[in-house]
Amino acid sequence: MHRYSEGGATTSYSISWLVAIGDHIVTGRTFPSYPYFSQATKVGQESLGRLLHAYAVKDSEVGYCQGLSFVAGMILIHTKSEEEAFDLLSQYMNTYQYRTIYRTDMFALQITLYQFSRLLHDMNPEIYAHMEQHEVTPFMYAAPWLLTLFSSQFPIPFVSRIMDLLFLEGVEAMFKTAIALLTLHQDLILHCSGMEDTVDYIKNDIPAKAMENLQEIVEAVLTCDVNIGLKLQHYEVEYRVMHELMSTGPDDDSLRKQNQDLIEHVAECKGAIAKMEAQMALMQEQITAKAKMEARHLALLEEQVAARMKMEAQMALMQEQITKIVQDREPMVNHDTQT
Repeated sequence: MHRYSEGGATTSYSISWLVAIGDHIVTGRTFPSYPYFSQATKVGQESLGRLLHAYAVKDSEVGYCQGLSFVAGMILIHTKSEEEAFDLLSQYMNTYQYRTIYRTDMFALQITLYQFSRLLHDMNPEIYAHMEQHEVTPFMYAAPWLLTLFSSQFPIPFVSRIMDLLFLEGVEAMFKTAIALLTLHQDLILHCSGMEDTVDYIKNDIPAKAMENLQEIVEAVLTCDVNIGLKLQHYEVEYRVMHELMSTGPDDDSLRKQNQDLIEHVAECKGAIAKMEAQMALMQEQITAKAKMEARHLALLEEQVAARMKMEAQMALMQEQITKIVQDREPMVNHDTQT
């Protein structure tokens, strides 16, 4: 991503902006296949150049960034005049706090990509693990998505719907869209065999199938019940704390001492874990032996109960037989007595 900002010009804005914007317009790098921006008429490219120049003058801290040209181009397509496009671009940059990711220090973009990585970890751990395994970082594919609102790689009708979601839900919609795109293609992404294969699929195949998946993506964004805003705030604080710790860290000697202490602590922990595992194995053996003994005891009790029930049944049957014999003999005894 190329960037141009103030650099010692005699006017209130840098002449380098004009040169850079002019070069961008001449080469026609923004939506070259779209009729309005075609090199044949140059109407759209010239209008885009004026819009970018006007905004660079208004916001000298941001100046001109190539990624911004795609967003400005999308806004031009959907507005009636350059003035209306300028107002909408300014609102987009300030209301939705997008201007920070175009600043020269790139710090806000780093935060944004970290937020996306953490969000992917929480919402789709399988894809996150695949990315980690093949060393695919969000910068390789998500940076142009977020910097250009997907417009540098995706079809304009798709981007138009995503911009609707942005104005409806704010920047959270961008994260939801990116997660939804990856999730929709999860099976094929997980089948990619390495870094190059994975990045190539994400950068080429996903945009190529965007229109046929548009409705699913929009529904996934609108029905997502995860509190993205709260998570993004948490991740930003997390990144800022880590960045501050790294920026104000101790000297080399102190780091070596900390590392040595950590190594010793890890060794102690490993020893303790090994001891606990041995104790747990012994306890497991004892539990297993006790369980087997209890099972044998239970089986024996069941056998005894069954034998007793069988004996009682036999005794009951014998009692019935005895009773019957007695009853059969009583008439004979009475007859003999009478005789």
